Amino acid sequence: MSVAPMCSHLFMQSDKRQTTTPDDFRNLAKDFKVTLPERFLYEK
Repeated sequence: MSVAPMCSHLFMQSDKRQTTTPDDFRNLAKDFKVTLPERFLYEK
């Protein structure tokens, strides 16, 4: 199961956008017991 669809669903709102930080993705990955490649988790 891919984490991306779950994450995008969790952070979507109809009236405004929320920014998902690398730490947010790390926390979600930990909660779902999956590993995300760190090279994709960087601050822009």
